[in-house]
Amino acid sequence: MPDPTHVVTETGAGDGAPLVLVHGVGLDHTMWDLVVERLLARPAGPSTIVRYDLVGHGRSAPVDDPTHDLTLHDCIDQLLAVADGCPDMVGPGVGRPDVVGLSLGGTVVRGAAARHPDRFRRVVVANTVFDRDHAQRRGNLDRLRIAREQGMEPIADLAIERWFNDEFRTAHPDRVALVHRRLVTTDLTGYLPAYRVFVDGDPAIGDLLPGLTDQTLFVTGDRDTGSTATMTHAMAALAPAAIARVMSDTGHLPPIER
Repeated sequence: MPDPTHVVTETGAGDGAPLVLVHGVGLDHTMWDLVVERLLARPAGPSTIVRYDLVGHGRSAPVDDPTHDLTLHDCIDQLLAVADGCPDMVGPGVGRPDVVGLSLGGTVVRGAAARHPDRFRRVVVANTVFDRDHAQRRGNLDRLRIAREQGMEPIADLAIERWFNDEFRTAHPDRVALVHRRLVTTDLTGYLPAYRVFVDGDPAIGDLLPGLTDQTLFVTGDRDTGSTATMTHAMAALAPAAIARVMSDTGHLPPIER
């Protein structure tokens, strides 16, 4: 029986604010394994790292009401509930948790932080779409159709081609295989409504970005063809004192590639 929300909490060597990590669509909390291994060992790092599986992903249950379509607000509520469960802050003047989200996770983090700017301290929105043009949205809809008609296998194959270049696939076949395996084993009944949320995006976010905390970082990879550098800079331009960074020779999954 899946958990309502599967949460993994780990104690770090540092005394910084707790850190909440939100994964991308079709993946799960293990997407962050390589990053967490390093952060837990940092003396100046977070006191606690909290990861969880999005609705219908990994070991988290899907929406249990067949009459209710999953929405971005459901995903935001899930994140806020996880953040509310973070351990008490430690260290002088630490305050609220930090939060990082990638791809759909970035959409969730961005929406939560913009609507509830008092809930998080520092915010990282990674490899996240913004203001897609017709062709980009058409590609998303095509992949949604493929998933609905053919299942996760072709979706996994397409994702691997988009996310990793030939050099990375050759140099790190083990990492690529783990991502592929996670995608093909993701429950289609959880994936489809979550990908629909990804396709629909957050129509209000352009108006909400100015309300973000000034400790916001927007980041992507220069090889990410879906969550582009142009999108990253455009979001940062709308948020107060936000920083935009584009990682060189990096695609859609920096936590795995780098």
